[in-house]
Amino acid sequence: MTIEENKQIVLRSVKKKTQGLVAVTDADRTGIDFVRVDEAICPHCNRSFSVAESKPLSYISCIICKKRMMVPARLDGFTLYSPIGEGGMGAIYRATDDMLGRDVAIKLVRRKGADDQEYRDLLKREASSAGKINHPRVAQVYALNFHDGHPYLVMELVSGEDFASKSEREGKLEERAVLRMGLDVAEGLTAINREGLVHGDIKPGNIVIDRDGNAKLVDFGLSGVMRSIEKGKLVGTPNYIAPELLRGCQDTHRSDIYSLGATLYYLLAGRIPFSGETPQEVVKARLYEKPLPLGKANRKVSVFTQKLVMRMLETDPMQRPTDSQVVAAEIRKALSELDSDRCKGGAAGFFKSPFRLLGRGRSYATVPEKSRWSVIVVLGLVALLALLVAVRERSFIQLYDFLRDEVRLRRSRIVPADPMLQGGRIEADLSTAALVFPSDKSFTQESKLAWQSVNLGDHILGGSTMQMGRLMVVQGSGRGMWEGFDSCRYVVAKADGDYAFYARVDAFAAADKLSVSGIMIKGAEYAAGPSLVFGYLGNGQLFMQVRRPDGAPDLPPRLFRRASPSRPAHLVSLVNISEKPLPVSLHLRIVRSGKGYEASHSKDGTKWRRFAVCEIDLGRINSVGLTVSSHSPKELATAKFSQVRLMTP
Repeated sequence: MTIEENKQIVLRSVKKKTQGLVAVTDADRTGIDFVRVDEAICPHCNRSFSVAESKPLSYISCIICKKRMMVPARLDGFTLYSPIGEGGMGAIYRATDDMLGRDVAIKLVRRKGADDQEYRDLLKREASSAGKINHPRVAQVYALNFHDGHPYLVMELVSGEDFASKSEREGKLEERAVLRMGLDVAEGLTAINREGLVHGDIKPGNIVIDRDGNAKLVDFGLSGVMRSIEKGKLVGTPNYIAPELLRGCQDTHRSDIYSLGATLYYLLAGRIPFSGETPQEVVKARLYEKPLPLGKANRKVSVFTQKLVMRMLETDPMQRPTDSQVVAAEIRKALSELDSDRCKGGAAGFFKSPFRLLGRGRSYATVPEKSRWSVIVVLGLVALLALLVAVRERSFIQLYDFLRDEVRLRRSRIVPADPMLQGGRIEADLSTAALVFPSDKSFTQESKLAWQSVNLGDHILGGSTMQMGRLMVVQGSGRGMWEGFDSCRYVVAKADGDYAFYARVDAFAAADKLSVSGIMIKGAEYAAGPSLVFGYLGNGQLFMQVRRPDGAPDLPPRLFRRASPSRPAHLVSLVNISEKPLPVSLHLRIVRSGKGYEASHSKDGTKWRRFAVCEIDLGRINSVGLTVSSHSPKELATAKFSQVRLMTP
């Protein structure tokens, strides 16, 4: 047996290098010189090891469990230890405030624009306003700090699952849960809007369920600041950004409303409103296509919620809800309807439910299969019984005539035209018809209107003005408006220079066939001087009239009307009148260019049809507003307007 000689075995330690997985880090993109940390704790195996030679914020493999982790970094008095996500301005990290011993979220603003003093001042102003927001539905901004001139935000860290993860895990979310989240976010947006700010990056990933089960807006990204610096570039999430921002317009509160609507749509439908394989295709679809109706993407969603979400997704910002308070009120109404549907039962509920099931896709879809067939059988029997009765009574023709007359009455409210109106039509002025006016795209800035309600006329008039969200109700009396006398209720604001003034007429005064409801333009002094009126008569005809009361004789209106009961030619010029009544709701618009005025109308507010043009010198400053006059003694006329706005170049 051979015996081996004893040999001395020498063991030497081999230092294993940490594997770097990513070469470029946020430290490189921000320009911040982070301080290295000596040791790190692996979030997977909870073991510590040395990372002194690894690059801060780079990704390595744990030397023990081999799983991927981030190398911590120290910045001023904070230690960044875990990534949260990526925003429009930079990356966000979990961090520890070393002095206070609390966890915070830190957003590193990328280097672009950091050396621009104007950009830094703008950041300071926005962050200062954001820091004033203290609302339970908005994560608070603690501070905006600068490290060697490079900015970073310190924000409240909200621990919980965001709605992007929740949707990815569960698919389409239940309607009540989504609406409650939308209500929380709308209340948070109201607090943001109160400070004159916008959030700028509302999406499911920026809405977190806190420990109390409420939704909270996080990552107050100040994306609007970045968009103002990065002009021409897409800053924001393509799936949720408002279309006007893609065209280079400024952020507004209604841009946030659009993003919230897109978020609600995604969570309810499990998909975005627009299709596209790449972000570029999604952006193109958002600009030129209409979103898929929510009811087609998810039939279980109630009709009320469908309409609200689709209104929030309107391409034109003025077609969306006025503000987040209106959205919150609508969501409460939707929740109330859902709760009332759940509570309905008994015999009364049974007989009401078939009609509700036919008219509302959500209710029908949520009924169990057996109940659906029961309802269908009952409805079939009722329809058969009604058919037998109708045949016996021979009432088909009477029923058809009744429904036809009702529809016509509701749509047109036709009153036979007065011969005076037909005889008052004049030939078009070819010189004014050739006037060229700016296009809709020329007016990009919306002016905030300071409304004042006044009564015009020589005697005391009744009337009132009520504004309820997007709707403005104007009531007034007065006679002789058609004849050229300022005898009306006038809701007025000021406009300077060229403009486009819009209003949708939802209901017009019909106390008399010569009642007037519409838009009135006057000079700076609205109590006197010439004017232009464009709107409805009481019989439903649309008209445009130039009124020059300065040429009226020095007589009281009553005496003058007795002497001249017909329309005085020297007081008014009828520029145009429609051949027949036009249905409401109709969008009206007056475009002013110098002394020229163009009146046009539209069914949907997008495709405009010229009605009439004229020239009249009203001065540079105009009084623009809404007017209503009954033309009938002891009558209070009512007109309803919505989507009133003034756009300037």
